[in-house]
Amino acid sequence: MDLDSLTDLLKSHGVKGSVRQLKKSLYIRGTFYHSDGAKKRVEIPLSLEAYDSNIQLIRDRIHDFARIYRKLNCLPETFPWQHLEVRDQPTFANAIAAFERDYWEGKKRTSETERTLKRYQSELHKLKSIEDLPLSVNDLVVTINMNSEPDTRKRLEMCKVYKRMSKLFFAEGELKELDKIRGKYQAKQRTRFDENAVVEAIDRLYTDSRFGWLTAAQFVYGTRPVEAFTLLPRKNGTAFAINCPKAKAKHEKFPLALGIEENVYDPDPLIDRWEIYKVRRDWEWNLEEKPYDAVQGKKFVEAWRKWWQRNSACEFDLVDMRHYWGIRSIGRQLDARHSSKSMGHSLEVHYRTYNSTYAEIDAIKAAADLRK
Repeated sequence: MDLDSLTDLLKSHGVKGSVRQLKKSLYIRGTFYHSDGAKKRVEIPLSLEAYDSNIQLIRDRIHDFARIYRKLNCLPETFPWQHLEVRDQPTFANAIAAFERDYWEGKKRTSETERTLKRYQSELHKLKSIEDLPLSVNDLVVTINMNSEPDTRKRLEMCKVYKRMSKLFFAEGELKELDKIRGKYQAKQRTRFDENAVVEAIDRLYTDSRFGWLTAAQFVYGTRPVEAFTLLPRKNGTAFAINCPKAKAKHEKFPLALGIEENVYDPDPLIDRWEIYKVRRDWEWNLEEKPYDAVQGKKFVEAWRKWWQRNSACEFDLVDMRHYWGIRSIGRQLDARHSSKSMGHSLEVHYRTYNSTYAEIDAIKAAADLRK
């Protein structure tokens, strides 16, 4: 539904306001005179759902609203289509409650969806001190500036959550200040690691009954840590795993095996050395018989991470292990389309994350060409 064109229609009749959509319902929002001479910000339901098949009825109702308001120079007690429904300006507490209701609309309660909501609630909790005040974009901007630095992931996440909540009450155009302070967060650029140190650590640890195989397999296939609990290696250079992209549905993927530079990235020496085909792990999940449990997933990944930090003597995390696969794929000159599919993210994310590595490889190639 093109709300901008409907708002333009309202304004063409000389009435300042906007047409908003909440779920499938349409409202006219604005600050209008009432019969007692007071000017109040209200939302007037059009009592029509936002379907293209209703477009002519919607336009006629906007025309009727403008005609009646201009004739009376105030809002009537009722409109022809229904009783006037005046919405008081919500407080921050009202807005947070509405956000949580909206979040669960059409969702199943699972450990994963509840965990996501808790992450959002951690940002909303920062509004606790002003929860009784009327919802305002200015107060949101102040809270964001007090709790995050410009151009950081924290700033980006706060802006996303607060804007999602505010869109339940404000038109898109009224939220420009949130967009202005959002900044330009840049994902951490991934650079080269000490390959020998990583391989030596896995050589020592791959026989560990709980996390040894997981670590070796993650190095070879480049999965996210939680995906390693679904990984099933195949003897054709690929594996089966379940892709877990952020805020998207889980689905199958087929990671590619990749070795190290010393072996010209041939994975077979590592696969044999670390006995990759002998799957060994305490916990696993899939899309059918054993669906993902976010609480269990977090528990096992955290235990694995602490084990790795305690025993590896390496300075990087399990997520860095995955990114080292991405860097090796560039050294191997693997097509970026195949690399991004194997890692389970978009081509855009792949180039953005490994931009500095691609730049380095390009420079090395250019220098080699100059020496010819």
